[in-house]
This record gives sequence, C-alpha cells and structure tokens, in this order.
Amino acid sequence: MPAEHPDPLRRWWWRTPLAARLLPAVALLTATGAGALSALPAGSQDVATPPPPRAPVDYVAPTTTTAVTTT
Repeated sequence: MPAEHPDPLRRWWWRTPLAARLLPAVALLTATGAGALSALPAGSQDVATPPPPRAPVDYVAPTTTTAVTTT
C-alpha cells in the first residue's frame, strides 16, 4: 500500500518546476558524457600516424623436454 494516494503525488509532480523534474536526467547524461570523454585518447596523440617500429627481439630457442624412462 503506498504511503500517499497517487493523485496527490501526481499533482505534486506536475506542479514541480520543469528544471527540478529534468535534474536527474541531466545528471545522468552529464556523468555518461564525462565517462565517455575520459575514455577517449589524449588530444596530443595523432591517430593517423602509426607508431614507430619496435626493435627486433632475439628469441631463445625452444627447449624440449623428454620424459625420463626407467627400466
């Protein structure tokens, strides 16, 4: 059972100023936009320019293991 009858709540909602009713939506959009902006790469990085080539790596020859056989 609700604490108040829905009609007074409905009247209260529509008498509330529009800015107060839109505040939760604006806060959600602002937080989402801030999160999206923080995920973008920094402006100083040029995405079109590929990174410089890496130095070659000397790989170690793979080792093989043999099972010890007992007779």
